[in-house]
Amino acid sequence: MNSTFSTEIANNPDLMHVVFESLPEPTFLIDKSGTYVEAWGGRDRKRHHDPAAVIGLNQYQVLPSDKAIWFSQVIVDVIDSQTAAELEYALDPKELPCFEGTEGPQQVQHFSALVIPLPNTSLVLWTVRNITEFKLALDKLAVQQIELERLTYIDHLTQIYNRYALDVLLPEAIEVAKLKLIGSAVLMIDIDCFKEYNDHFGHLQGDEILKTLSHAIRTWAKGDDLCFRYGGDEFLVFIPNVTESESLAHAQTLQEQVRQLAIPHPSSTVGELLSITIGIQHCRIVPQEMDAEKFISIADKALFNAKGRQRGSIHQLSENGKAPD
Repeated sequence: MNSTFSTEIANNPDLMHVVFESLPEPTFLIDKSGTYVEAWGGRDRKRHHDPAAVIGLNQYQVLPSDKAIWFSQVIVDVIDSQTAAELEYALDPKELPCFEGTEGPQQVQHFSALVIPLPNTSLVLWTVRNITEFKLALDKLAVQQIELERLTYIDHLTQIYNRYALDVLLPEAIEVAKLKLIGSAVLMIDIDCFKEYNDHFGHLQGDEILKTLSHAIRTWAKGDDLCFRYGGDEFLVFIPNVTESESLAHAQTLQEQVRQLAIPHPSSTVGELLSITIGIQHCRIVPQEMDAEKFISIADKALFNAKGRQRGSIHQLSENGKAPD
């Protein structure tokens, strides 16, 4: 190689040692048995312990056994194949006795390493980069992403899924039900005489009722149920893996739990307390042609029929969207 650097190295071999020592990240010379022969660089004690502390030690004397086995195999593979390898790993200083009582990081550190074979030798250069700050930044970003998705999917008032979430999550849930060949139901839930409640108590108190009902729905719902605020005072719940009788019994339980809240509603035409009307569409096996829009439409029709016949009731349509005989 004809370059200024290579010429300088050829004329002054000790210069390579100076170069390695000046690097902010450590580099280790390790033989095939896993023994640290030399170490350079890595002077930043906030990111690394003194690399020289491991010189003369075998990896089994330095590292936890699982890491020692892994790293030893990597070294053998790199030397035998004469092909460099890259890997990422984490080390807890508390599990590295050779650094006990020495200056360096005290928390778990994350590293990426490039293991390079030295031609015609049984040695490798193990160059290390501390990526802990990068990993922590990724973790923070992931948490922020989860929070952003939560804010995007969750109705701010009721703290259950909103219509945007419904458009994303309900079609997926229906497709899963089709694949698993399981019965599923959609419940449409409406607060009886909610406009009259708002007119009597005011919209701020009406918002409190929406919060109370949504909390009741979340408490009542099972683990796999999907609960949405459909709009205004209407809520939608998708219940997978449920029979027709179970979906009806589940709806009756919710109605009873709402009654037990004993929320006064003097303007209601149903009774003295707040009540809900529920429409149900159940499919024993969700048909391939059934999509979210059709599922909701039939459940909404059941709700409409229930409100037309008797508010505070439950109405269930058959799979073809007709009232049962």
